[in-house]
Amino acid sequence: MRKSEVRSQKSEVKGQRSKAGFLPVACSLWLAAVGLWPAVARSQDLTVTKSAGTIEISLSKSVEQDYRLTRSEPLEFSVNGPAYVRVYTRVAWHEGMDQSEEYELVLRKPNGTSHETLTANSSPSARGPDGDVYSKWRSFYFRAPSGKSNYRLALGSAGADQAAVRFAFETPPVWKEAEPQTELPRLRLRRDSVETVSYLVGDTSQIQLLLLGPVHVAIEGRLNFAQGVLGKQSFLLAATESDSQLAAQWFEVRRAKAVQCPDRKDLHPSISRRLKFDLPAGAHSVNVRFHSATGASGALRFLVRNKGN
Repeated sequence: MRKSEVRSQKSEVKGQRSKAGFLPVACSLWLAAVGLWPAVARSQDLTVTKSAGTIEISLSKSVEQDYRLTRSEPLEFSVNGPAYVRVYTRVAWHEGMDQSEEYELVLRKPNGTSHETLTANSSPSARGPDGDVYSKWRSFYFRAPSGKSNYRLALGSAGADQAAVRFAFETPPVWKEAEPQTELPRLRLRRDSVETVSYLVGDTSQIQLLLLGPVHVAIEGRLNFAQGVLGKQSFLLAATESDSQLAAQWFEVRRAKAVQCPDRKDLHPSISRRLKFDLPAGAHSVNVRFHSATGASGALRFLVRNKGN
């Protein structure tokens, strides 16, 4: 076994230690992925059947052993479920890429296809075998049903021509919907066969939330593109309490390819972005502001989860 493989193994195990319920399967999954453990049939098992090979990503104190995903060579794998799978990705970074680079991953599943749009920045430490720069990792989850299911992961719209991919069995954090005090129209959003409900907000809208801490808060925002508008557009999300700013950020987004508004054919939602912040113990009155650089409307969801979850 090479020293780099030993360092990679230790790093992966350390990263999974906080998820004790998933440690045995996550470790065996990683070992099977790098060829140090034979793929064994079990209640939860992931087997890669086709890839462009593996790649070592060197970090400041460890080495990741990942699968290489290229534009011409998708990654094919099977999952024995039921299980939640988290897909970790990094894209190769090139000069001329945006500081916040968007890239799309296309996951073909037994019941359809999902398009995952992620945004990443270049990593100060992640380097490929030839010293080439990679982004910080970004991830998404999907749920595999009972039995064996086959999947195909491809690189879609992206400035990069290759990515590094690794898998883990992890359950996504549980976020709960928070209802705003401000009366707002609801907007149904449909992605594939899944529907969510957001709140329709206008430019410069201000919304009041009453929350009980300690909690993590995420305000999920989308910009509504008008018919025929293409390219990138910007919107601001800001959260304050008693005139003190909790968080604020401008987001630059494109139209989402797979998200639709069934009740409003004139609106074309963007990919989602999240503004996150924490609230300490006690009651809080939070003011949320949405502002669009072009005067367009937006769609917001308000999510909370208890600290420690």
